[in-house]
Amino acid sequence: MEAGQVAGVHQIGRGIKDGQEVITLDPEIYVGLERAKDTISVEGRPSVNLTIEGVHGDIATAAIVVNATPRVVDALPGLVTMADLPLVCARWGQA
Repeated sequence: MEAGQVAGVHQIGRGIKDGQEVITLDPEIYVGLERAKDTISVEGRPSVNLTIEGVHGDIATAAIVVNATPRVVDALPGLVTMADLPLVCARWGQA
C-alpha cells in the first residue's frame, strides 16, 4: 500500500428496537487478512456461536453478483434493490 491509499475498513452497524440494541454488525475488512472468517453469536437460552472460515470476501461478492444476474435481467425496469428481488441462490444446470 502506498501513502494515502485505503488498506481496509472497520465499520459498526447497530440495529435498535424500542431503544435497545438487538443486533450488531462489526466487520473488519482489510488487505492481508490471514484467515477469512465470519462469526455469528446469538445470546439466549441456549446461546449459539458459529464461525465460518475460508469464505474470501471478494469471491463471495463476485458469486452473489453472478447468481443475482438472472433475477436482475427478469426484473421490471427502474431502480431495483436486493429487497425487490427474489431470494438469490446458486443454480446448477437448467432452472
